[in-house]
Amino acid sequence: MFLPYREFGGASPVYYNELEKAGNDKAEESVGQAETRLRSLFPEINLNITKAVVRGSPGQVVVEEAERWGADLIVVGSHGYGFWSRTLLGSVSQAIVHHAPCSVLVVRKNKK
Repeated sequence: MFLPYREFGGASPVYYNELEKAGNDKAEESVGQAETRLRSLFPEINLNITKAVVRGSPGQVVVEEAERWGADLIVVGSHGYGFWSRTLLGSVSQAIVHHAPCSVLVVRKNKK
């Protein structure tokens, strides 16, 4: 009887590779849509947009990329979670504000 190799959790390495590829493809698609949206909002400006999909802790990765690029400003969104949600989940925007090498603009969602 042949039993296929199983990783922890019962799934093969092929499954994890496919899952990672699907996540990366979705991230690339989202970044492309964001670029298209920015260009449509500001057609009169010749925007120099650099796109990158990177892996890691979001707050740490944004700060590291800002340092690498020599950024002057980081613009980041905020969900506006309350104290308990931030305490339990952490806050990417808060981490960026505290560790960024440059100014940070936190954009909050309108409460309607």
